[in-house]
Amino acid sequence: MKAEQVLSANQAIVFGHSITSGDWFELTLFFINLIRKSTLEKELIYKNLVETLGICGIDGLRLSKTRTGLKFDYLSYEERVMLIAYANQMLKIKFDDWLLACKKNNLTQNSFRLGKRPIIPKAFLPIYNELPSAVKRQIKANRISAKPKSARAVNNSWERMQLRIEKLKIYDKSKPNKRARRATKS
Repeated sequence: MKAEQVLSANQAIVFGHSITSGDWFELTLFFINLIRKSTLEKELIYKNLVETLGICGIDGLRLSKTRTGLKFDYLSYEERVMLIAYANQMLKIKFDDWLLACKKNNLTQNSFRLGKRPIIPKAFLPIYNELPSAVKRQIKANRISAKPKSARAVNNSWERMQLRIEKLKIYDKSKPNKRARRATKS
């Protein structure tokens, strides 16, 4: 019903701002992907975020991993209803509560770059921009250098190099000279 209201009005209010229906659907799909990630065992940061946000069970709809890894459109009716219901709960959370939950779980901007080609929805940008950007750790200059190769490895490498040089010399001798071909043609 909420989706139909947004579609008919062509706008919605999220985080205290009015957004278009296209942005609302984009944000809803983003939240659905977050919820799906939270059900995976290896993705604890998203599970912790969902718990911190207070997203709890909905009557008759238990948050569970989808049976298949298919795109949202290809999931069963029950799974789509479950995901939309939980995404709707995420849409109701206030801006400040989102920021507190993200800070409590030490989430950065990189935490919300989901998938191979991450796109952050326009409606989520106010939260995204408030999060710290993940800074890559600087590599320490005091690294231990690699061990030198053994004398045997160096000798083997040298022998392979000499074989290549010999093969190139043989090839150069066997191929016809371009200048000699030109002279015979004229």
